[in-house]
Amino acid sequence: MRRKCWTLGAKSWNLGHIGNKKTLPSMITRKCCLLTLSVLAAPAARGLVSVSTPALVGKHKCLRIPCQGSPNGYPPVVLLGGTAQTINSWVSHFPGLSQEREVLVVELRGQGAGNDLLPPFDVGLQAQVLDLEEFFQETGLGEAHGAPVDLVGFSFGGRVAMAFAAARPESVHSCVVTSVAGARGGYGRLVLQNWVALLEGQGEKGGETASSQRSSQALENFAWSSILSSYHPEFLAKNEKRVPLWVRMVAETNTREGLHAIVAQTHGGDPTQELAEPCAAAGVRGKLIYGEQDLLCDIPGVPDFARAAGFELCGFEGCAHAVPMEEATKWRREVLAFLNK
Repeated sequence: MRRKCWTLGAKSWNLGHIGNKKTLPSMITRKCCLLTLSVLAAPAARGLVSVSTPALVGKHKCLRIPCQGSPNGYPPVVLLGGTAQTINSWVSHFPGLSQEREVLVVELRGQGAGNDLLPPFDVGLQAQVLDLEEFFQETGLGEAHGAPVDLVGFSFGGRVAMAFAAARPESVHSCVVTSVAGARGGYGRLVLQNWVALLEGQGEKGGETASSQRSSQALENFAWSSILSSYHPEFLAKNEKRVPLWVRMVAETNTREGLHAIVAQTHGGDPTQELAEPCAAAGVRGKLIYGEQDLLCDIPGVPDFARAAGFELCGFEGCAHAVPMEEATKWRREVLAFLNK
């Protein structure tokens, strides 16, 4: 069974003027406009981006952006976002990433507003690897089609990227991951326990309406916690008035069941043994980017994790966990410099 890719439904729009909703296609709902403007606060890059017509990609929601400039024979970039991110979280990166290559943005199992074709019962890394293998078959990419891709993953998406690259190295040309570490540290582990508790189900007491209200509140509580834990305090202070909007957008574009499954099933274990060492054994060409003030990772152990994977390493001073959003332009340049070598 196949389903069309999610799309913004327009031929092109100017991201440099995205603050004026009149420049966006009329078919985009107010919610999508706000999400494009606000979620994770990636500053809008200037440039004109053409959006492809919907594609058929099996079970995954995806946006496929053709190369906007002169193709240089680079592999397509496949973006895999963090736990609560959706396709719209990456809009501001489209112009910069698509100048010399095709870009695909994928919502993984458990992410987004719900996908009946990808129920969040098992969202573990091995299930995600199998999902991506099917996705690449549908898109004509990967080893089977002689078209390896460049995987770019952030946080949860970075863990999925490493797991896939280790399991299917012939399908991956290069792999860049951000904010993935070998250990959490005490504070990071406490934050994850908090997220699981906030997203726990409360049963059906009170009927469907009451249950829906509890889920909405749980999502908002999680959003507050995840945003405050993922960004540098100075970045949050500069964007203080926007944070409540980001919270609302995270809550409105995800499901409690999906996020709970991701947090509970994919953020434990031993990443060095499960991700880094398999990548090294498979000969994956990779790079790890991290924020030097990331409270969710054990920063002193990051170099050892990168070394175990055989990955290059780059630290961003003054950044916390959400490096691609806090330093969007610098992050994008670092990613492309490695991919284009």
